[in-house]
Amino acid sequence: IKNYTMKKLLFVLISALMITSCNNVIDKKVSLETAKEDIKEIREKYKDEYTESDFDALSEQLAGNVFGTFLAKGEDAAKGVKFEKTYKEYLDEAKKERLEKEKIIAELNAAANVTIDKFSRIHGTGFASDYDIKMPVAITVNNNTNKTISGITGKIEVIDMFDKKIENLGFEYTDPINPKSKLTKDFTYDIGFGNDLKDLNQSSFDKLKFKWIPEKIIFTDGSYLPKE
Repeated sequence: IKNYTMKKLLFVLISALMITSCNNVIDKKVSLETAKEDIKEIREKYKDEYTESDFDALSEQLAGNVFGTFLAKGEDAAKGVKFEKTYKEYLDEAKKERLEKEKIIAELNAAANVTIDKFSRIHGTGFASDYDIKMPVAITVNNNTNKTISGITGKIEVIDMFDKKIENLGFEYTDPINPKSKLTKDFTYDIGFGNDLKDLNQSSFDKLKFKWIPEKIIFTDGSYLPKE
């Protein structure tokens, strides 16, 4: 009787776990019909496990699959797209890729970091003054390694007073930077109307903040980071 009772309890427990698992939205395969509601629920329930960038990557992946099917097979086929992975599988893949990128960025920043020390806004003169607007900046590169840097490239995120990213500044420097030293150079970006960086010319200009996102560092001995 005891064995029968234990088996019955075990069966009930397993059944309950299976029902709970089936009812867990994150573990079900993606469905276009319910994706919006599903992702909203998952975002709230798992906000401490996944970042906004993970959910953005999930949305981009789903949109890319649908658009790819649309291009290949047409609108009707795109509406009937079936996904073989669960929300969790997509999110775990996005999280893994994000963590790998963060590790690489941390390695690059430990080797060399870039800062904007000062910036200003200069208007041109004459009839084109509204279009001829420059942003001079003083950029410092700190080489924290024991090697001479021959080149460094990346981007500088421009963030407004509301902590919203509004632009990326491309940055590339190819003069030697000695080991354990820093070098400051002046650069100028066009931010007038009609330029790609026109969003920088705004009323909160003096409150802009800058964040360095490294991409690659090359040393004079032929080595480079990241190593992959």
